[in-house]
Amino acid sequence: MRCGIAIVALALTVTGCTKKSQEPAAAPTVGSVVSETPSAAATPSPKPAMCPGEVKGGNAPSQDALKAWLCQDNAGLQKHLNDAARDQMKAVPRDIDLQWTFVSCGGAAGSTYCTYRNALGSDLIFRILSQTPDRVVEVKFDRTLFPNNAEQYTRHFLAAWLADNTPRMRALSSASVTSFATSHSKPAAGYTVTLSPSEVWIFEVESSGADYRFVLQGQLGRANAITELNSL
Repeated sequence: MRCGIAIVALALTVTGCTKKSQEPAAAPTVGSVVSETPSAAATPSPKPAMCPGEVKGGNAPSQDALKAWLCQDNAGLQKHLNDAARDQMKAVPRDIDLQWTFVSCGGAAGSTYCTYRNALGSDLIFRILSQTPDRVVEVKFDRTLFPNNAEQYTRHFLAAWLADNTPRMRALSSASVTSFATSHSKPAAGYTVTLSPSEVWIFEVESSGADYRFVLQGQLGRANAITELNSL
């Protein structure tokens, strides 16, 4: 049986072979993305003016580095990160959800990587060298995006599904869609995404995994565009 995933998103209505002259307001623009904003997140508990947000879980030095960044504590940043990592940490935008939860730490090639995730699924990944376990040497920021392009939007969801990033899946869809996805088999890595003719965007994603249909009725460029997910 051919395995695939059908991805359904907003698109132009087609009549015969002639397109309507007017496009829907939510028509995707290739390459354009909109990222998470504080308004899309739950209202955080009141914090001191210079120290918004909080960190739950984790260990030094990554936990301390993240706390120092939240509180704009330059002395703490100096203590817990080297020069390169400190510059990377300061470059992380602050117009995002600032409630961070520890996900996991894992070792590879003499380094330990510790991941913290916010409510919309954006990740901060801290690298610590085995020979200098008291300082962070690298910070990577993986931000949740809300593309204006339908294929990019669905690929972002699929990547989050494969990575078990449930908050990101929830931000891109809904609680029911996320629950369905996490209770069913993931698509296999190496899937292909192909646009199929339809009155709405339909993407067939072929892999050796199961077959699904995604429906995007929410506005692209914003959270929650994926409104339905079914097995085929």
